[in-house]
Amino acid sequence: MVEVKVGTVIKDGFREGSSSKGPWACAEVKAEQGYDKIKVWAENPNDIAGAMVITEILSVKITNHKYPAKDGSEKWATDYNVQAKLAKADGTPAGFEKLDDDNIPF
Repeated sequence: MVEVKVGTVIKDGFREGSSSKGPWACAEVKAEQGYDKIKVWAENPNDIAGAMVITEILSVKITNHKYPAKDGSEKWATDYNVQAKLAKADGTPAGFEKLDDDNIPF
């Protein structure tokens, strides 16, 4: 399973570049097991540095593309893409930022 939601921290795997449309940056969030992945495209590519947290999801798109297989045949693959706004992660794990040390439930 792969899940991407507001608060997801992306620690590494960023790629960036520039095209005729301007700068871009993306990272892949991969499943713990298997080959499933979701590519997260940064709405604000100039702000990418180190660990980032998803602050807003703008769109989700599923597309298919053809690629040549090792045996020479053409195969189809499904791409899962998320367009999101990212912010610098402060090192606090997502979901725990509202807990005080005094109010831990165990």
